[in-house]
This record gives sequence, structure tokens and C-alpha cells, in this order.
Amino acid sequence: KESIEPTDDLTLLVKSMVNIRASKETDIAKTIEKATDLFHEKNVTRHLILITDALPTVGEDPTKDTLKAVEIANKSGITISVVGIDIDDKGRDLAEKIIELGKGRLYIVKDLKEMDRIILEDYYRLSA
Repeated sequence: KESIEPTDDLTLLVKSMVNIRASKETDIAKTIEKATDLFHEKNVTRHLILITDALPTVGEDPTKDTLKAVEIANKSGITISVVGIDIDDKGRDLAEKIIELGKGRLYIVKDLKEMDRIILEDYYRLSA
């Protein structure tokens, strides 16, 4: 899977995020762990935006693994927002737990054309 080093190049971030496509498996815990590793510099905005249906499918207990990864990220000073795509009630429940532990926000996308606006909204909220 592709990852982007922390950057202040907003154009690169938005272009990369709007081109994301779903895969058959969702390992949210591994994604958060990878992001935690990428945020090695202390003098950057340490914020992760997860674009997901919030239904992890990989691991013995994917939900527990995800929440543990969120706690570790939070202890490392990383906040986490969730952009929910095709999110159902179960996914929304987990997404709300992620943003509560990760001190972020939940955005529900009904139309993928909204994605760039939502990403920018989250970015500017952090910059304020």
C-alpha cells in the first residue's frame, strides 16, 4: 500500500487521497501503526486522516487491534480523524471510538466528489 511521508504540500496530499481505491482487506491497525512510524519528527502536525468504511477485517480481533493502535498513536501525540465511506452502523460505532480516542473528527462522505472539500476542512481546522 502507498504511504506519504508527512508534508505541508497540501496539493500532493489531496491528490493522493482522492485517488485512493478500496481493497478487499482492511487492516486499520496496521495502517495506524505505519502512520505512527511515519510521524517521526516532533515539529510537524501529527494528524492522520483515515479514509475507510471502518470495518477492519484483518487479525484475530481486528476491532481490538485497531483501538490499541489508536491508543498507541495518541500516546505518541498523533490525532486521528476518520472519513467514512459507505459506512454502516457497525462501522460508524468503531469510527466514533477511533475519533474519541484519537481526538479527531468524523466525516461521513455521501458523494466521493466531496472528498477534497472534507480533507481541506479537516486541514484548515487543524491550522486554525
